[in-house]
Amino acid sequence: MRKMSWMVLALLFLSGCAAHISDGPTGFLVQSTMIGENGNFLGGKKSGEACAHSIFGLIAFGDASVETAAIKASITSIGTVNHENTSVLGIYASQCTVVHGN
Repeated sequence: MRKMSWMVLALLFLSGCAAHISDGPTGFLVQSTMIGENGNFLGGKKSGEACAHSIFGLIAFGDASVETAAIKASITSIGTVNHENTSVLGIYASQCTVVHGN
């Protein structure tokens, strides 16, 4: 009975660790996707990136906001916003907001 309790606890704990970090397709083993958020598709000469990270789904840190990405690249007119998602075995996950503009 004790083994069963540990197995159920482990299953509940590991089932959602860092595998699902955003909308779009997810992969339990490895995920590397880019999801288009919005924009006018004119792009721009500048590109900025801001990221948030997660370890084992227990510790999360970072700032993946559009504002931070734009400030990093000195963008005042945003053209497009995309999100890059990466996950490896539910151990590590990141979501980066990529902003293009002028």
